[in-house]
Amino acid sequence: IDPNLGADVDHQLPAVGERWAVVVSPSTTWNNYRHQADAFAVYQLLRHHGYDDDHIVLIVEDNLADDPQNPMPGQIYIDRSKDPNPDDPLMNTDVRKNAVVDYHFSDLDSPDDLGYILSGRASDRLPHVIRPTKSDNVFLFWSGHGGDGDGPLWGDENARQAFGSQRLRDIISQMQYRRMLLAVEACYSGLWGEAVAGLPDVLVLSAANAYETSKADVYDAAYRTFLSNAFARSFRAIISQKPDVLLRDLYNSLARATSGSHVSLYNIEQYGSVYNNDMSDYIVP
Repeated sequence: IDPNLGADVDHQLPAVGERWAVVVSPSTTWNNYRHQADAFAVYQLLRHHGYDDDHIVLIVEDNLADDPQNPMPGQIYIDRSKDPNPDDPLMNTDVRKNAVVDYHFSDLDSPDDLGYILSGRASDRLPHVIRPTKSDNVFLFWSGHGGDGDGPLWGDENARQAFGSQRLRDIISQMQYRRMLLAVEACYSGLWGEAVAGLPDVLVLSAANAYETSKADVYDAAYRTFLSNAFARSFRAIISQKPDVLLRDLYNSLARATSGSHVSLYNIEQYGSVYNNDMSDYIVP
């Protein structure tokens, strides 16, 4: 990454007020276990670093724990290794424990509902939304499938509807925020990075570029499915070890640790130098 990229950005940002997060997995089937599991794990990461449930909206179907194929009923894991790993405190931990699910994915009528949640437009049907101001930072984590036409899908791999890159741009354009980071685990997730180009103070960190698939990572024979994705697993481990990691170092570490796709950063030109900015905008050290 060119160290001069974004170095001249001066949007005269106010001091950080509050931090808000929306964590989403649109996957619902057992074979896509890893997507919901990674969403639960990121939720736990945020709780560990100071977020309360009023400042997180967690959207998952939450049907894995009671699935008849689950060899550990009531529990969800991202890795069941018996060896402790100080780099990933969630290893061999039930990531669903004490999690507060705000919406089952099937509760949402359409992608527009996520727009209402991000924009703070509460209703009787969608009472829990984020309410960022121009002093607040917003973190969006998404884990699911993606299509080569328009990026992340609104549903499982056979979903006929994408969330929509233009819809994403329109939503963010209408939001209030100080800074916003999107971490997207999906095939062709770079399409979302391209979609936000030119928007002020928004950065997209994607598991893949706009032209390729991303790969699953941790397979468990007892579960007969993957428990986690390479990008999400590495993202958690890096931040657990150093929550105020420089964005450049986070990117470099993810790029080295994620095989099968090209981790990408988008819109640095409008965000500011990744050599100077770090994850403390979104994670309390």
